[in-house]
Amino acid sequence: MTMLPRGAADKIISHTLAGAMLSGLGLWHLFNHMRLLVSLAPTPSSSSSRVVVLAPAAWFPAPRVRRLEPIAMLAAGAYGLATQMLAYSPMPFRADGSIPPERLPNHEHAIIYASLLVYAGSAISLDRRHGRHRHDTLCMLLLAALFAQELFVFHVHSSSTDDHAGVEARLHWFLQASAAACLAAALLGAARLPADLQLAAGLVRSASLAFQGLWCVVIGVAWVPGMLPAGCHLDGGGGVHLRCRGEDSLRHAIAVVNLQFGWCMVLVTL
Repeated sequence: MTMLPRGAADKIISHTLAGAMLSGLGLWHLFNHMRLLVSLAPTPSSSSSRVVVLAPAAWFPAPRVRRLEPIAMLAAGAYGLATQMLAYSPMPFRADGSIPPERLPNHEHAIIYASLLVYAGSAISLDRRHGRHRHDTLCMLLLAALFAQELFVFHVHSSSTDDHAGVEARLHWFLQASAAACLAAALLGAARLPADLQLAAGLVRSASLAFQGLWCVVIGVAWVPGMLPAGCHLDGGGGVHLRCRGEDSLRHAIAVVNLQFGWCMVLVTL
């Protein structure tokens, strides 16, 4: 049985759990947007010239527990923040207050979870104090800020560390693309658009979120030894990295990642 290098199991579990949560959330939003699409379908008695303005929906109430979605996001943000800051050791800082170099990726990931906490907590607070529909646009802007923070962290995390090179760079580049699509759709959703355009933006945002979760699972599976592309291996020196032997193996691995991206797009489109 192949032994995993230290840190590989953490990457597999963290990416897979985060991906499952994001995919579930995206599918939940897709389901609710499809319900809206059916409810707004024109009927013989409706006027075809009437322009309907649809309030943007940053989150959807659950059947029995109205705020289940933001509560779940709040719990996920708290769990993710705690695990990132307390990973490997209970001290994320040195005695002098500096951050150890090996803990920088954990601090970067923690920014995303902290942003998730801010968004979910604000959504719950606005719903309790003022009513959800009066502040849906503000919630959508907060959601856009969350996606913007996510895109920023993915970009600097992927471009400023040596371990995100080669195959890992391609994996995280596609992750940035999905986050950018979520951000663009959220910004469009914050505008007071006609119902059909608002629904289109919501569908794109939901599908992009589901795809982002699916791609996180793909990244997690990429660290499983038996699922590595031919000619690649896990290097545990100075932190676990995905390395390829020679340029031919690297080109083959990147081509495999491109194929995975294409098939994931097909799956989400279905």
